[in-house]
Amino acid sequence: MRTINLLFINICIIVLSFGQTKEKMVLDGNSEYEKGLELIKEAQSISADSSRQLEADAIMQQAISKFSKAEVNYKKAKEKEQDYLEAEFNLGDALHKQARYEDSRKKFENIISRPNISPQVKSGAHHNIGNSYLEEFLKDPQNKSDKLDQSIESYKNALRANPADNDARYNLEYARKLKQQQQQQQQQQQQDQNKQENKEKQEQEQQQDKDKKDNEQKQDKQQEQENKEDKEKQKQEQKKDEMTKEEAERMLEALKNKEEKLQEDRKEKKVGGRIIIEKDW
Repeated sequence: MRTINLLFINICIIVLSFGQTKEKMVLDGNSEYEKGLELIKEAQSISADSSRQLEADAIMQQAISKFSKAEVNYKKAKEKEQDYLEAEFNLGDALHKQARYEDSRKKFENIISRPNISPQVKSGAHHNIGNSYLEEFLKDPQNKSDKLDQSIESYKNALRANPADNDARYNLEYARKLKQQQQQQQQQQQQDQNKQENKEKQEQEQQQDKDKKDNEQKQDKQQEQENKEDKEKQKQEQKKDEMTKEEAERMLEALKNKEEKLQEDRKEKKVGGRIIIEKDW
């Protein structure tokens, strides 16, 4: 990956006195800014060794401190002259290096809105705005995806102002490739999501079919059990009816025997201890 460099205005003047002129303040700011850049290079070379990561982090903090000092100097220069272009432009860079991207963009937007600025300066301001958007995206692609689109548009604006800005052209192509990768990832994620949803839907339908079959089998078993119970009940009722018939026959038989006995008793009567057999005529 090519380093995304900020465009920087480095003024070349001869300081005739040691007084705190606005030019001297900008030069002091530039000096601190350059020291910060050197510290960043050192930290990046050290961070290649994972065992020295803490040392690299400490050096990065020193770099941030240098950019903060540069910011102070640029602001002092602006106090001398509010519309001092070099101070405003480089202040935007110093804020950018401290990852204060929104504050940085405001400085460059102020420059763009100025009348009669050169195409090169206007292009550089758009370029740096694009860099700030792009770096925000790279730090958090998931939650800052809109920053990538904004960086692309800023690089386009830089090239509209100055078609010869090759750095802006390179960064534009780089951002477009990132956008293409982002779209491919989103498409893949959508496809994976669709597959997952289809799988879940299929599993749900299979479960519904299984539940339906289980319910049907349960109902069939229940109906079978009810039929079995009905048959058993019918058998019991039939058996009960048969028993009642047998009892009735036994009762009739008992009555018949009782009647016969009564008839016998009528024929035989005891008189004075004698048995009188009546003639049947």
